[in-house]
Amino acid sequence: MVENETRTVKAIPLRRLKMSRPTERLAAPLNFGKYRCRRLTDVDGAMIGRLLCTSFRGTIDDADHQTDEQWRNIAIQTFWHGICHNSSLVLFDGNSPICAMVVVPHRHSRSLDLAMTHPTYRGQGLAELLIRQSLHNLSQAGVQSMSLWVTEQNVPALRLYEKLGFETQSDFYCLKVVFT
Repeated sequence: MVENETRTVKAIPLRRLKMSRPTERLAAPLNFGKYRCRRLTDVDGAMIGRLLCTSFRGTIDDADHQTDEQWRNIAIQTFWHGICHNSSLVLFDGNSPICAMVVVPHRHSRSLDLAMTHPTYRGQGLAELLIRQSLHNLSQAGVQSMSLWVTEQNVPALRLYEKLGFETQSDFYCLKVVFT
């Protein structure tokens, strides 16, 4: 016996903003408090995939309600294409990753491709600390700018990037399709 399901399809327009800023003018944080910071390595893709899944689950950027495996594959593919080791960073609380920034090469600048904070640790300024450190590291390496893409409806991220001096360069619209 086959049962038919009736599903409602809803399309939500999302505006994505490309933002950028020069790498200078932000001092690196003096320390990360009780948390340990280290640079990401090529073998960290699966770990970042798990953190990405936890951080993005249920947010505006989880448009397709992706599975844990899909999130992990996004991170692994990013690592496979190459990351900037001097500016891709992760914070740990003990042995648990809690916040990470994955920066990739992009022409003459760098792009912040993945930024995530575990929901338990949000609101502590950890992402700001990592971005400041990443910008400092890029400046020290002679890189002049960093760019990123952010969903306009992701208000906390947008406020953080604007606070740190990122300015909108361009935008485009896409549709988030939701099945109910």
